[in-house]
Amino acid sequence: MTATILLTRPRAASERMRKDLQARNLHLSVSPLIEPEFVAQPPDLRGIKGVVFTARTAVEAFAALCPAARLPAYAVGDATADAARQAGLCVVSAGGDADALVRRILADGVRGPLLHLRGEHARGAVAQRLSRAGCPTREAVLYHQKAQPFTPEARALLDGHEPVLVPLFSPRTATIFSRQHRGQAPLFIAAMSPQVAEAVMVPRRRLVVAEHPSMTAMVSALDELLDAARDLEDRRSAQ
Repeated sequence: MTATILLTRPRAASERMRKDLQARNLHLSVSPLIEPEFVAQPPDLRGIKGVVFTARTAVEAFAALCPAARLPAYAVGDATADAARQAGLCVVSAGGDADALVRRILADGVRGPLLHLRGEHARGAVAQRLSRAGCPTREAVLYHQKAQPFTPEARALLDGHEPVLVPLFSPRTATIFSRQHRGQAPLFIAAMSPQVAEAVMVPRRRLVVAEHPSMTAMVSALDELLDAARDLEDRRSAQ
């Protein structure tokens, strides 16, 4: 029995994750359930003293729409911060989730006005919370995440008999996965956060919530699920 890790993030993010996992000699399949589509118009930066990112895709959209902008930036986590640095921005990483991001900005005494650059679907009410706390913050939607169907390979895997490990990074992706899933394969799901786990509405053998909203923690969750999948294999072999 061979377990497969089904990568459902946008293709660029899934390919980065595939590259990170390839050294482990795992069976990987990519089936993006969302893909970004950048808006046509750049955001209005007049009067803005800094920008806030809660997703790497927002950084990529900002770099494409405003290639000359060099505003100070705050990022929700390290991966998003790394993307901002590569785009030439001076950035501070909150190293966590939206709550950590809001706390860090307020603790640093930032006066604003700031601009939260995000996708159409976002959680955490970052701009509203910062504004209520005395740091005026606007929002600008830079991209839409279009839902995508499973690839034929993904459908075949999910309708098979071998274990499928599914890392899910957002509540929306978890919802799209749950709505599309009709298979019978044993599912082992890694959720980025409790909110992602709550959006998973399909039967599964095991669901693990990452200890921290980071890629490192998600890989650790996948390692735990791989052990569980191997245990299933051992029990089947013994029958």
